[in-house]
Amino acid sequence: MSIRALFTSTVAAATLIPAAVAAQEAPADGATIPRPSPGANQIVAPATDAPFDVQVSGFVRVQEQQIFENDDEGLPFGRTDGFTLDAARLIVKAKKGPLAGVVSIDGAVDRFDGKNTTLGTVNLGLKDAWIRYSREDFPFIKLLVGQFKPPFDAEEQRSTRDMLFIDRAVEARGVRGGEGWNLDGLSIDRDIGGLIYGEPTFGDFGLAYFIAATNGGGANRVGNDNDAFQYTARVELRWTEMVMIGAAVNYNQATSGDEIEDFVDEEYVGLAADLSARVPAGPLAVVVQAQFIQQRASFPDVPVEPERVAMGYHGALGVELPMGFTAAYRYAFLDPTSSFETDDATAEATLDTDAVTLHTVGLNWQGEVTVPVKTQINYTITQEQAPKEIANDRLDLLFQVSF
Repeated sequence: MSIRALFTSTVAAATLIPAAVAAQEAPADGATIPRPSPGANQIVAPATDAPFDVQVSGFVRVQEQQIFENDDEGLPFGRTDGFTLDAARLIVKAKKGPLAGVVSIDGAVDRFDGKNTTLGTVNLGLKDAWIRYSREDFPFIKLLVGQFKPPFDAEEQRSTRDMLFIDRAVEARGVRGGEGWNLDGLSIDRDIGGLIYGEPTFGDFGLAYFIAATNGGGANRVGNDNDAFQYTARVELRWTEMVMIGAAVNYNQATSGDEIEDFVDEEYVGLAADLSARVPAGPLAVVVQAQFIQQRASFPDVPVEPERVAMGYHGALGVELPMGFTAAYRYAFLDPTSSFETDDATAEATLDTDAVTLHTVGLNWQGEVTVPVKTQINYTITQEQAPKEIANDRLDLLFQVSF
């Protein structure tokens, strides 16, 4: 039996499990795979005749950016400093017994006109749209289908309220817009498909697994780009709410091209490992985050296109201070062609000088749950490889309100 057939039959069989309890709610911004809530092992009688419990929430993120560029260089970076709408999310959650669903849209989806440009528009777009079947008295198997973030790296799965910095680390998000030479991040975009996962706990320890089969073409696509699935698997070891260690693997056979005669097959294999920890220390708390991602890309239909390996990582240290403040530092690195094979001297010279290093310091203030406000200020020192150095250090301010 093929992997695809096994995955489909498993989902079909598991949906026959009788409803027993209410499913937990999705996270505040609907962006991550739900985590266990207190009382997860409490058995609750099913309310089969009750209507769906529907909740509406969302958040708005407004960002101001200043890039300290050198005007004499004649480059587009930093020439459009000012305010941007980073997110305008509206989330609708519905729950009835073991069934739950989420639909979220965003009115601030960036659409840049091309590489290394600040020109573009902000559009309305669908983010998440999924339904889930889960039983709180049986945390070993949960089913989710729809459009969601495949559980690959921890940085991309992190809620905006839990982010130490305004932007996710460079190995996850890449370099965008007019910030510098554009680079693609190594995280996996939202996609359409199915997910089987479980999050059992054993006292203070927890074990979580996630297995997803998705189209592999990204979000908001009419269909698959070929007849192959993208597969993502992740495992996490947890100790209370303090420590989480994760590892993941991803495989995607993609197809690019607009016409059949122009179709080109591409193969991507990704690996990720990450650590998250929060250790209370009296009135303070120390937060440690680290992550490594590697992605191997090959192009079997284009022999002259070199096989290459992209690699990136970051380490972050934060200190939670009294009165809701947090001070943090992050070192992040991304090299989209850390390893490659080519006999073309010109291509080698280009691919060998595209790495970037970012040093970011930040100060955050976040209110309690009853005061859903978060403000952040970040300063980032950007270091490109020679001879691509440019003056593009930046200052970012963010104001976020959840409702």
